[in-house]
Amino acid sequence: KPDDTSQMVLVLSEDGAVSFDFKESDASTRSLEMLQSVVSQEDPELLQRYLQRSPFSLEGLLVMAEHHRRQGGYDQARELIRRAVYTVECAFAPDFSPFETLDVGSQSRPRVRLHMPDRSARSAQSLDSPHSALDWPGWSWLRALWMHMHCLAGQGMHRTSLEVCKLLLAATLPQDPLRAVL
Repeated sequence: KPDDTSQMVLVLSEDGAVSFDFKESDASTRSLEMLQSVVSQEDPELLQRYLQRSPFSLEGLLVMAEHHRRQGGYDQARELIRRAVYTVECAFAPDFSPFETLDVGSQSRPRVRLHMPDRSARSAQSLDSPHSALDWPGWSWLRALWMHMHCLAGQGMHRTSLEVCKLLLAATLPQDPLRAVL
């Protein structure tokens, strides 16, 4: 199990509603700082060496996948995105389940709702919030699934891509920051 990535944790609200948030560990913070240093040098070979030391760094895998995609290496990008999705799956909380449902009013929703940061937190971070909207650790998680959804559609697996899109919607509604409804 990758230890240098943020971990998903269960969050219970006052009314008993279940949602999930992401918590950075010391190892994931150090890994992210090292990745930012590598990316600032704009050298793909340094990034490759970084990924050899941290083969399941979610952010590193996504950066390298984007590099390969821009260079026309779609197969390499797809493989890196698959590895990133594996990292995402390893970070799931034990209670996170798209197959179990919660009854919310008259609707039944899967147990995948994410505790999204407030959009108003972009301008001013609240004192009780562990992170603002822009530095929320869950963005990499959502980006990995979004990229995976597009890879699946590009391979002609439209139904599977639709299911990943439905997972993203169930996790982020009512905000839909990825505009998956469109």
